[in-house]
Amino acid sequence: MATGSLRLQITDLLDSPIDSQLDFDFEPVRGSPGGTLMEASVMDETDITIDNIQCRGGPGTLYTVRANT
Repeated sequence: MATGSLRLQITDLLDSPIDSQLDFDFEPVRGSPGGTLMEASVMDETDITIDNIQCRGGPGTLYTVRANT
């Protein structure tokens, strides 16, 4: 299965890194082709790249992404 990457820049209102762990949940949208439920966590970073997100080649896969601190 094809994979993709998501690049994010996440800061607080003062443009500083978030002081706690960030948890991301990826859930394929119902009826979207391919993809799997996955989670990722990072700590004290502003430039984040999440790699190896499974998706169907061509049309891709639509995910709902939730970020929590």
